[in-house]
Amino acid sequence: MQYVDHNLLQADELNAEDHAFLHSACRRFGLWYSKPGNGVSHPVHMQRFGIPGKTMVGSDSHTPAAGSLGMLAIGVGGIEVAPGRSACL
Repeated sequence: MQYVDHNLLQADELNAEDHAFLHSACRRFGLWYSKPGNGVSHPVHMQRFGIPGKTMVGSDSHTPAAGSLGMLAIGVGGIEVAPGRSACL
């Protein structure tokens, strides 16, 4: 799943390009893409996809909050989630 509501400010064309890239990557790999305006990842994911007893891994620092739903919720860093992107930095 990919959420983009933490990255909505449009000071230049870069955010729009990032959103287009993320949307195309989600289509390619069969992932769910949350369009801008749907909400920030941690509360939205818990509200829509939280299932007690399941496991969640996320790159948001608030991921462990899903533990309040009885989930095993593990937060990992951005490099661990998207290693190909780190080569561009």
